[in-house]
Amino acid sequence: MKQIQLENKKITLVETAHVSKQSVLDVFEAVEEVKPDVICIELDNQRAQRIDTPVDYSSMKLIDVIKEKKLILVIVNYILSQYQKRMAENMDSNVGDEMRAGIQAAKEMNVSIAAIDRDIQITFKRIWSHMSFFEKIKIFGALLSSEDIDLDETDIEHLKKQDVLNSALEEISAELPNVHRILVTERDMYMAQSIKNAPGTNVLAIIGAAHGPGIVKYLYEDDINLKDLEFIKPQSALSKVMKWVLPLLFILLIFLAFGFNQDGLQKVGSWILWVSVASALGALVSLGHPVTILVSFLTAFISAINPILSVGWFAGISEAYFRAPTVGDFETLNEDAKSIKKALKNNVLRTLIVMFMTSLFSVIVTLYFTGDSLRNFIQGLF
Repeated sequence: MKQIQLENKKITLVETAHVSKQSVLDVFEAVEEVKPDVICIELDNQRAQRIDTPVDYSSMKLIDVIKEKKLILVIVNYILSQYQKRMAENMDSNVGDEMRAGIQAAKEMNVSIAAIDRDIQITFKRIWSHMSFFEKIKIFGALLSSEDIDLDETDIEHLKKQDVLNSALEEISAELPNVHRILVTERDMYMAQSIKNAPGTNVLAIIGAAHGPGIVKYLYEDDINLKDLEFIKPQSALSKVMKWVLPLLFILLIFLAFGFNQDGLQKVGSWILWVSVASALGALVSLGHPVTILVSFLTAFISAINPILSVGWFAGISEAYFRAPTVGDFETLNEDAKSIKKALKNNVLRTLIVMFMTSLFSVIVTLYFTGDSLRNFIQGLF
């Protein structure tokens, strides 16, 4: 335990490993000794409310997730929860038992409970909004490839030096400083301020040991506006404009290269046809449903002209409708992700692959036509 005195508030920090049985004992001992008037737990409000109610993925509608553009977010969230679960199974404990101990103690003592962590969805969204496309691919691949963990009691002290979310990404954290800043540093700041804001004068906070040094540091610093740490970076105005300008510039380039006549119109028509064929081929090689292949062919030209409606979006909705994911698909998500053959049999992963491949194939065709048009345009100048 660490005890800090801030003006009229005494703060006791209990640093834990999230999958350690010893940590549960540490919490009960600290509560008995400190007798706090408020107990803070390293959870956000939503996770605190459903800590004993696992997410029922069988009731999740993948179509709605795709429409809301949250598929990657849901998959990453699930992968991380499974990572925690594997760690806990190796330690013969349950994920979050030390937080449950804190909640139980607060109820028995009839004292307040304060969930001090930032909403995990906001954390993921902030990470996502600050990452490039290639960084997103890298982090997603790292999560999918996380290996099974073989732990024993001698590893507890090592675990206490890691945040469970962070440990899943530790191999690439040096290459992704923004991820570390948002995932660790910002949460240290957020939780420190939440502890300061907690009611009462005798506060006990149950935190992951990886956050201990950072929280102590920010407890002694000036107050922080939590709203600043919840802000989601919006898409820039330039990005929004360029989504519409680029397709129009591309079509203009075709006409400049081949003429504002029948030749130019034929070239535009050829581009739309090949984009449609390529998108359908992308769905086909991904073993998409026959209707998905047809949908990819029929909607590719829309996404080629309208940047808001991508062919992958249409294809994903079709695939999710005709091949709705089962509970089993989620349960084997990590294992299936390690094999292309298995991934193509998993309805969740196949939907993701279909969305990616249909978009990728259409982009490849557009890049080819762009190069061809530039070549003809330059030749026409000379």
